This record gives sequence, C-alpha cells and structure tokens, in this order.
Amino acid sequence: MQFDQVDFWIFFAALYAVYLVLPRLGQNCLLLLGSYLLYATWNPWFLLLILGSTLVDYAAGLGMSRETHRREWLITSIIVNLGLLGTFKYFNWFADGFVDLMAMMGLSVDTITVRLVVPIGISFYTFQTMAYSIDVYQRRVEPCRNFLDYALFVSFFPQLLAGPIERTRRLLPQIQQSRTITLAHIRDGQWLIVWGLFKKVFIADNLSGYLNTYHATASLPHGFDTWLFAMTGSIVFFCDFSAYSDMARGFAKLMGIDLSINFDRPYLARNPSQLWNRWHITLSHWFRDYVFAPLASRTDKRSRWRAWLALPTMGLVGLWHGAQWTFVIWGLAWGTAIASYQSMRPALSSIAERTPAMSRWWGPLGVVVTFSLWTAFGPFFVRGSLEDAVGSLVLMTSDFTHSADFRNDVLTVVYYTLPIFFVSYLVKMPPFRTGDRPALGLVNQTVVTLILVLAMLVDGGNRSREFIYFGF
Repeated sequence: MQFDQVDFWIFFAALYAVYLVLPRLGQNCLLLLGSYLLYATWNPWFLLLILGSTLVDYAAGLGMSRETHRREWLITSIIVNLGLLGTFKYFNWFADGFVDLMAMMGLSVDTITVRLVVPIGISFYTFQTMAYSIDVYQRRVEPCRNFLDYALFVSFFPQLLAGPIERTRRLLPQIQQSRTITLAHIRDGQWLIVWGLFKKVFIADNLSGYLNTYHATASLPHGFDTWLFAMTGSIVFFCDFSAYSDMARGFAKLMGIDLSINFDRPYLARNPSQLWNRWHITLSHWFRDYVFAPLASRTDKRSRWRAWLALPTMGLVGLWHGAQWTFVIWGLAWGTAIASYQSMRPALSSIAERTPAMSRWWGPLGVVVTFSLWTAFGPFFVRGSLEDAVGSLVLMTSDFTHSADFRNDVLTVVYYTLPIFFVSYLVKMPPFRTGDRPALGLVNQTVVTLILVLAMLVDGGNRSREFIYFGF
C-alpha cells in the first residue's frame, strides 16, 4: 500500500479513528503495530530485517550508556547496518562485477543465479538507526531505554519507506511525550496531504507517461528533445519525491507529530552547495554530519583541498541511490561541481564586489547555471546504462535540432508544470517548497483544496505509479 491508493486511505482512516481516543502508550502501541502491518504488505519477510536492525541498535544504545566497550558497541551497530545495506542492495552488483572481472582475465565463472530483492525503505531506516548509534556514542543524545518507543522511532510508517531520515533528537522526544492534536495540526496536515497528492497524481504521474513515451519512441533522438526529456525528468523527480515527503509530514501532523522539511526550493538554488542544502535535505545533512565533517576535522581549515572532500562524500551519496556506476558518476560530478564552486567562491565574491552594477544579475545567473548542471547531469541518474547517459549528454551539447513533436511535447510539459507555480503564488507560498502553511483563510483554503481534488479526478495519472524513491 502507498499513499495514493484507496487501500491505504481505508487503513489510515481506521487507524486514526482508534488513535484519537487512546492515551500515549496506546497510541504508540497502535502506531507500531500499524507500521509493521503496513510494511508487511510489501513483503512479510522484510519485517525480520527491520526488527533485527532495531534490536541491534537498541542494544548498542544501552551498551554505550556504560563506560566500557562503548566503541565496540558502535562498531557493531555500524557493521550490522552497513552489512544489511550492502548485502541486500549491492550483492547483485558485486556478483555481476566479479563475473565480468573474471571474464576479462580469461577465466570462466558460472553466473551467480541467486538474486536478492532489495527490501523497501532499507536505505532510509538503516541511516536513521546508524545516526542514533553515532549520536549516542558522541553523547549528543541519551540512549532510549523504552524498546517500544525506540521501535516506533525506527518504523514510524509515514516516513518509513522514503524518509525524511529523522534525527533522534527531533523525532524520538515527540514519541516519548504525550501529544495534543490541535485544529492547526489538522489544517496543516490536510493541506500537505492534498498538495503532495496533487504533485504525485496530477503532475508526476502524467509527466511520467511522457517520459515513458520518449523512452519507447526516441530511437533517433534530437538535442532539444533530450534537454526537454532531462528537464521533465527533473520536474517528475521533484514532484514525486517531494509529494511523498509532503504526505508523510501531513499524515504525521494529523497525529500530532512534526517531521522534517525535506525540500526547500532546490531548483531556485544559486550554486551547487546551496542546491544540496535544499534537495533531500535530511540525506544531505546526514552525509554532511557523518561523512564530510569527520573527514574535514582531520584537515587544516585553511587548506584549499578541504573543499574537495565533497568529491568522496558526493560519490557515496550517488552510491546510496543504487548499485549502478551511473549513480556513482552522477555523485562524483556533483562533488566536483560543489568543490569547484567552493574553490572559486573567493574569486567570484571579489568580482561581484568590483562590479556592483552587475551584482543583481549574479543571483539569477547562478540559478540558471545550477539548474543547467542539474539537468545536464540528469541522464546519469535516469538512464539505465553509462552508454545511454553519455550518449544523451553528447546530444545535449552537440545537436541543436528537434523532432516534429517537440512543440507539442513542450506544451504538454508546460500544461502539467504550470499548476505548481500557480498554486504556489495563489497560497503565497514560495514555489518548490514543502511544509509552508498556505496564507489563506479556512474558506479559501477549502476552495483551493477542492479545485486540486477536482483536477486529480478529471486528469489524474492513468494508473497509480509507485513512488520513485521506493526504489532507493
């Protein structure tokens, strides 16, 4: 079940009706049971993995509350979580790579026939539990002694499958305390759910149909069509993923729990560093705090090479998305862009100071350049092979023709994209942001909500498509 399916709405309505009349302990028991039942609908065996990760990190937290063997408990937690992630997410990749390597050396090795299914959400909850263990080890938070509270922290169903990746000090205290649901919670939660559902069903699902058509028919693509395809892919990824984050926050708000904002106008970022502080914020900040910061702490702050630690950090961000070299190259490309910008920032600031008349153009120019980089790197993220990704990039930079259907395709993309700007302006909410309350009265918000629902009913996607980030 996922957020845009009728089965989920029935499930949530039944759970919520009981949730409202229970005390905190009963609410937590209900949420934990509901989270496990919902997760089991994907594959009951996956419950063993999330239970195993929960038990190990709960025990590690308690173990690190004592002065002895603290480091050993931390290492155990990291090995178990990375072991689960590596085994289920990257086993097939390494197995295929080993066979190919042996073939290059002239050795015949039977193809490994065991193929592991990647458990949904594993990239998200393992990072959340690892962050807990690291924070307890560094004494940033106290270990959780109530297993029920900790288990719910790991498996809270609105954000279990695709985040946000919550930090202990933000989510766990809300689980441990009594919750009062106010009218503001209901109003904000309703808006986030409808706005997210609209972005998923009306924008992302419909434009995904265009992308699939492009894949099926573009045997001889053109440069301009490839640019349009890449830009459309960017819109689809944003609307699909931010829709899940919006709806997760909305359902959590209805239960009196605030989850983190995961997107903040990423496509209006003025430089690569700013973009990655606005896109998938909880993941970016996870790598910043637990990968980049420890590496940077070992280098001189004045070293010009410090910025280039973004290269391995972003390479790991790419690898987090999946077992493909295209993801790794995509991450390394962004690491290079971030490091290059940080290295050039003093010179750029100096130029801006010497040319005050041009300073007002630096911001818009930075937005154009940054989004162009995002679009140009996009084929490495969405294409299935390195050959296809490089071919798309070559077309984008060398071919300046378009197909006979190009204009109609542009109109299709504009038709499904404009509502996000229109609604953002209407509710006085910055475009491409999640989490802001509409600056409307209750009556006007209700009218806008009904318009969005009507649009989804009239022209929703042809079928319910799985959220893209379920695959990561």
